[in-house]
Amino acid sequence: KGRCVCVTERGQEDLVAPCVFVSPAGEKRALFMHEETTWLTVHRTDHTNLDAIEDDLILARYRIKGAL
Repeated sequence: KGRCVCVTERGQEDLVAPCVFVSPAGEKRALFMHEETTWLTVHRTDHTNLDAIEDDLILARYRIKGAL
């Protein structure tokens, strides 16, 4: 459910639920929610330790030039 803008290095896209897509491996994205939104992602990892998984999958800081 929900509506948001998804910003990547490829540009920005308005997403409205229901929505399913596959993004390229390594793609970084920022989301700007316009209403209450449910977002689910699935990632492959060989790690079993939660800290290692978070370090591998979550980027704490990233800025895209020209983004909202």
